[in-house]
Amino acid sequence: MYRFPVSLFACALLVIMAMAIPISTAAQDADQVATPATPLQPPTQPTTGPGSREALFGGVTTIEQAAPAELRADYWLFVPSDPLPGTPYTEELLPLVIFVHGYTATSPDPYLVWIEHLVRQGAVVLYPEYQGSTRDETAYRQNLLDDVRRAVETLEREGVPVDMTRVAVVGHSLGGMLAVDYAAGAAGAGLPVPTAVMSVAPSCLSAEMACLGADLSTISPATRVLLVTEADDPSADGPPAVERLWSGISTVPLEKRDIVTLISDGHARPALLAVHTQALADDSVDPPNALDWYGTWKWLDALMSCAFDGEWCEVALGNTPEQRFMGTWSDGVPVTEAIVTDDPA
Repeated sequence: MYRFPVSLFACALLVIMAMAIPISTAAQDADQVATPATPLQPPTQPTTGPGSREALFGGVTTIEQAAPAELRADYWLFVPSDPLPGTPYTEELLPLVIFVHGYTATSPDPYLVWIEHLVRQGAVVLYPEYQGSTRDETAYRQNLLDDVRRAVETLEREGVPVDMTRVAVVGHSLGGMLAVDYAAGAAGAGLPVPTAVMSVAPSCLSAEMACLGADLSTISPATRVLLVTEADDPSADGPPAVERLWSGISTVPLEKRDIVTLISDGHARPALLAVHTQALADDSVDPPNALDWYGTWKWLDALMSCAFDGEWCEVALGNTPEQRFMGTWSDGVPVTEAIVTDDPA
């Protein structure tokens, strides 16, 4: 925890796994009854550590803010409530996570399980709705800044105890580009500056990548950055987007940034699919699985802990076994490890 202490976007790649069906032969003993094999089970969520079920809070309070159309600043705030007995929470200031959605995900519902995971572990989550009805990518950047500014005012007005020196930004798809752009522009806009930045399956709407506008080289060298890609992401501009972000953040030392690629694993059914929509976390439509718990959730938890407290850095960065580990199937076979590199090519 932080004490450690459709088409929503691109169409998902459909993977059909063939299953072998045993065929009876005349040589088989007709009286012999085969014992059915126990179906293989995917990894379950870890009980401790980054990405785990551990929690400091039992509840989540939601503050929804709709602004007049001319202000274009709608957002949701998710605030921890009901501290759990026996946990180390001591009414300290809470970190802030700015969660930047993918294109058309103007409601937090597609990511709600991940958001609640972050909140119960002790973070305030801001979900800015930067998009509205426009397709103008250049407007999204300013809308995002406006959303954050008004949300910070709301937190102050409501007396939510937030530590503005412990800020993370995470984004998915188009939001993955905007998250890095926000990290570069926050200081100049007088807004909370993130020291942990994670971009998942980044892409812009246009080939010109008009969703980027800030000078990415202004991101502080002290920032920890993860660019997460999906091996079976059909998004055409995925690799160029990652290369653009990676070259732009060249002022961040290599030991504080990585490119991590999730790999699909069909060892059993349901298969674990590393596709563009992997980051969605909705219990009724896209329930989380090992690629979340041991991938995106784990890495963001650890990245925040590393940036804020100097802990779990070996899980967040460095191409370590802890960073690459993706859990184990019920028969003891490890899930295919993530690939970590410092070379976008």
